[in-house]
Amino acid sequence: MTAVGLDLGGSKIEAQIFDADWALTDKRRVDTPQNYHALLNAIGDLVAWSKADQPNVPIGIGAAGVLSADGRALTANLPATNYKIVHDIRAQIDGGIVYVNDGRAFALSEAVFGAGRGHDMTLGLILGTGVGAGITWRGELIGEPHSIAGEIGHVAAPLSVCRDLPVIECGCGRSACYEAYASGPGLSRLALHYSGETLSPMDIADQKSKSPSVQMAWEKWCEIVSEMIITSSFHIAPDVVVLGGGLSKIAGVIDDLAIAVDKRALANVKRPKIVLAEAGDASGARGAAYAAYLKGQV
Repeated sequence: MTAVGLDLGGSKIEAQIFDADWALTDKRRVDTPQNYHALLNAIGDLVAWSKADQPNVPIGIGAAGVLSADGRALTANLPATNYKIVHDIRAQIDGGIVYVNDGRAFALSEAVFGAGRGHDMTLGLILGTGVGAGITWRGELIGEPHSIAGEIGHVAAPLSVCRDLPVIECGCGRSACYEAYASGPGLSRLALHYSGETLSPMDIADQKSKSPSVQMAWEKWCEIVSEMIITSSFHIAPDVVVLGGGLSKIAGVIDDLAIAVDKRALANVKRPKIVLAEAGDASGARGAAYAAYLKGQV
């Protein structure tokens, strides 16, 4: 066992154990609790399970949100806002951890081990319960692993793509963030707006080729996500955009986003290659584990 990574998401928490070759050897998943103290207990139980055979193994936790200067969490998808989560986790497990934003952990994993390997500038983009992102340059994170650098999901979507949509308050407290439209719940909101039906993302994936109104919702979602990619490109010019999260599993998403980006991008400007994450659900936890491993080598 080389390191342990926990992927702390809005709907599930998964602990993963990695060997010296960074292959996944074991994992355990639980639903994300809806209150803070239950969340700490769930993390504590998973850490105890992970450390059973090697008490001093490095542990990284990848979690949605960022930390303030005094260590308080700001997160749209976890019951942890305003709590000193790192301090409290360390007290819960009576040990040390490395805390990494989940988007940054995902980007680091894919840049070192996955679809971003060999590229200079990589943008990792998680499209799931929320929208997470991370930026790497030649396999190293840009910005602190739990800082606000990379919070593309909380940039306001421009009027050009949402003028006909309701203004939605995001879980971060701002309005009309990309996350409010580009996340899984956001895709469902688009389907409700265009079709009048309450549909899950998987329902939408199944019906988009059969229902014109659901297809409109899907095309609008692709337009919004493509604009998010283009906006990011103005700032960092990624060579590759690596997609992860539940929405990345929808059939045709890579081709549909590539078409949408091509329609909206500036003429004669190189488009980033859009690819799927190679590690799938293991990426975020592997990135957190790798960050903890690196910290232990300093």
